[in-house]
This record gives sequence, structure tokens and C-alpha cells, in this order.
Amino acid sequence: MLSRVVSEGPIDTQHLVIALAKGTYIDELPRTPVRTLRFGVQVLVDVGPGMQIFIRDEQELLNRIVAIIGRHACDIRFFASNPLRNGTGSRSTYRSLSPPARGTRVLILSDFGLHDAHTSPTVGAHEWQETIALLRRGGCLPVALTPVPVRMQPPWLQNLMPLLTWDRTTTAASAHARML
Repeated sequence: MLSRVVSEGPIDTQHLVIALAKGTYIDELPRTPVRTLRFGVQVLVDVGPGMQIFIRDEQELLNRIVAIIGRHACDIRFFASNPLRNGTGSRSTYRSLSPPARGTRVLILSDFGLHDAHTSPTVGAHEWQETIALLRRGGCLPVALTPVPVRMQPPWLQNLMPLLTWDRTTTAASAHARML
């Protein structure tokens, strides 16, 4: 889910043979697509009211991401409901969101203000649309992992980026299928 597909694998001989048979000029050898984590990952972690019950789960997930990708390739940022203001530690470190390096996958751990049934969302569609637009303009690839079941996610959110439900039914195969 955090990897990026790049055409840097072995030479794609099938594509090469077809191109040569058609007499197509080849200026670069075609390569097969492979997945890589070399672009790193930025994780935006919601620590707002709706996510408080998931703090330990978020920490466990962050530990696993760092173990797989490496601390050097992880940029972990926290926000309280509004992703446009985030930081690496306490709220006093929060600054305006700026996208990471081009090509970086951005994982968003959030309930998007929808999990807490007792309060209305503090951040609406406009803020999330602005956040995702900012990331995409920076050449980043956002994806969200949310504890909100699909049936409760509003259409504007479902259309914004790939959303994966954070529960036991989500498998590597289902995550991969959502990312295509």
C-alpha cells in the first residue's frame, strides 16, 4: 500500500520484440514495472478527538512502518483533526502542511471527523480537498487508512483518494486492489 510502481525492473522483452517487429524506433529499453519504497513515505496521523481510542493502534502501525521502510525514509507528522496544520511532536510544533518530496506516498490515518457520533466534523470536505490537492500538486500519492466503515464514508471522501478501512477484513490483496 505504501510502495510506488516504477518501470525500472528487468527489460520487458515482450514489449521490446513487438516494438522492433513494428519497426518502432527505440530510444530507451522498456522495463517491467516493479514496486519500490525508495521514495519513502510521509504518514499524517490524526490525534484528534475521534481518533483517541485508536492511539495505541496508530503507534503500533507507525512502529511497523518504520521497521519495514526504515526511520530514514519515514516522515511522521501529527495533526488534530485538521491536516493543513501538522507537526512532528506536540501541537506547538504544528505548521502549515507542505508536501514531501515528489513521488512520496502519503498515508493518512484519520477518521476524517466521522468516527465520533457525538460531535459534528471539525474539518469538512473543503479542507480535505485542499489537503489532497496540495499533496498531488507536489507530486505525492495520498492514500488513507480509516476506521470508518465504507458505508459511513461520504461520497466526496470516497472520490478524493483511495480509502482503506482499518479493520480485520482488510488484507494485503484487498489493499492492493484498491490502489490500482
